[in-house]
Amino acid sequence: MEPSDFGRGAERFICECGRYYDWIEGCTHCKSNRMRILMARKVAEKRAKGIPIKSWQKRGQKAYISRLAKMYFTHTIKYLKAIERLEERDGNRKRVNQVKRRIVKITKSL
Repeated sequence: MEPSDFGRGAERFICECGRYYDWIEGCTHCKSNRMRILMARKVAEKRAKGIPIKSWQKRGQKAYISRLAKMYFTHTIKYLKAIERLEERDGNRKRVNQVKRRIVKITKSL
């Protein structure tokens, strides 16, 4: 692909990574690589300090809710015990209600 094929009359340059880029926007490939390195460094610093990563916690909670919702259909007795333990841990029943909403959603899709 030639630099003249990009349209807008904008002049394109070749980046050090070998891709073409617009002088206004810069090379998106190199930008995303820099951001990926920065994010990995921040996560490593947080883990070293013992700070929990929120996105990992959220992902784990969503997986637990999905697992309980599926357990409702497969192992009912096990589900009831797990819900009781969850109610004891959770004061405002937020997660229990999330599990029940997920069960309703699965039931409607069947």
